Amino acid sequence: MATLDLTAWIEQQKVSRTQILVMVHGPALKVLIEEEFGDGIMSAIDFDLQMERQADPKGDRVRISMSGKFLPYKYYGATGNAQAYGYKEEMGNRFRSFPQKRESSCWVPAFAGTSG
Repeated sequence: MATLDLTAWIEQQKVSRTQILVMVHGPALKVLIEEEFGDGIMSAIDFDLQMERQADPKGDRVRISMSGKFLPYKYYGATGNAQAYGYKEEMGNRFRSFPQKRESSCWVPAFAGTSG
């Protein structure tokens, strides 16, 4: 007969809830990052995570804050007016979040193959 290790199950639930949070809200976070910064990703290496307790009359809340360096995609073979990097650029009073049409659809994070 199998026994239930309650401590292990409780710990697994904490990890599982965090994974679900990222899976559910991850696509929206991706779009928000692209709108604010341009094409690229948030670093998970140059990264800080803070957790704090937030008092609330309905029950304490957990506040998780993530801070990671923005890593723009580098477009190899970009020609014409296409950007070489995925940084958001200012165009008059309007912002353009994504590079114009590129000759090549191949992208690699800008940090790939570079030092620093």
